[in-house]
Amino acid sequence: MRIRRVLVGLAIAAWLHVAVAYSQGRPKGPMQHATPTDTQDREADSKKAKVKKLMDLTNQKEVISTLLHEFLMLSQKDGEDIPAGFWKKFMEEVDTGQIEESWRQIYGLHFNEEEIDEILKFFKSPAGKKVRAEQRKLLHSLIWGGKIWAQKLAVRARTQMQEQGYVPKLPAFTDEEIDAIRSLRDLTRAQAIFREGHKDKDGVLAFAPNLSQLKLSRLIDEELAEGAKGAYTFTLVGGRYDWRCVAMPAGVTSDLHSFIICADGEVRFASKGRIPGCKSEVIPGQPDWMDRKGRRKRRGF
Repeated sequence: MRIRRVLVGLAIAAWLHVAVAYSQGRPKGPMQHATPTDTQDREADSKKAKVKKLMDLTNQKEVISTLLHEFLMLSQKDGEDIPAGFWKKFMEEVDTGQIEESWRQIYGLHFNEEEIDEILKFFKSPAGKKVRAEQRKLLHSLIWGGKIWAQKLAVRARTQMQEQGYVPKLPAFTDEEIDAIRSLRDLTRAQAIFREGHKDKDGVLAFAPNLSQLKLSRLIDEELAEGAKGAYTFTLVGGRYDWRCVAMPAGVTSDLHSFIICADGEVRFASKGRIPGCKSEVIPGQPDWMDRKGRRKRRGF
């Protein structure tokens, strides 16, 4: 159900992007429908060609790629016991041509040829070129901003549930634990920059496979890059679509909690002596004891 909501939401966002351009100058009057003729067949072919050009101009293949990425992220999160090899093979068999053809038909249903001409004209204008150039960054920023907003709502909801006794309160973490959580949150920002900045140098969008790669890109500090910081050891594993980092107490007999952060940006924890997973209990959003930069303000939630 969550996957469906994400896909529908992103599809609506893509449609709204086109609607903005369309609003720049919609022709007046109803769409005309006529009996099919050879002339109309040629007009239909002309319209199809223009729709394809519009989709190319607005980088709809990139939008589809983003949809697939979000689908994969949520699928892996909901089925973390399924081996990565399954998802790799599954994604290789996905035929994006089917959704591309479906979207072309949807465009054709909502816009007549004259309207498509107007939209194409807009995207060739200076403002339209700006929209096209910034579209990818804008889409990722909107998704990222939405996640931050959702995390803040999660904090508020959990606080109210705790106050009303629906869920137990989270433990009061020690200074060492707070430092480990902060380091994990720093990795979320570092991985986002690494992936979008093509830091891997091979032209493929992918997360850093280990801490060393983030160090080479100067995205994390030297201590964290070595895999040991404060009272914790850190182990990061990343790939094209997913990544996670586990923070375990360095001492064998330590009473500290263990933590994990996954590609969804959520920090989770496990009780003392246990290894956390991507389905462990979540530390929601930006806790009260952290300021906007992830630094400790006060203990507790």
